[in-house]
Amino acid sequence: MSDIAFSNEKIEEFYKDYGDGNVSSSWDKVTIFYNKQGEKLFKFGLAYDNVQLLVRDVKNTQRSISNQKKKN
Repeated sequence: MSDIAFSNEKIEEFYKDYGDGNVSSSWDKVTIFYNKQGEKLFKFGLAYDNVQLLVRDVKNTQRSISNQKKKN
């Protein structure tokens, strides 16, 4: 977490297509975290879909770290 230099918040609207002609829309308050160089580190929102994406990203990152440790 020490790599985080600043963050900003915004409202994101997203759509879910159910494939049967029904599309629902929703919104989420998203916080985006940046490092000192202004590069986006990650974003986090509280909507279910965004939390599921975060869970997947964390698992992928953990797997990547584990693989790097095995190589060294």
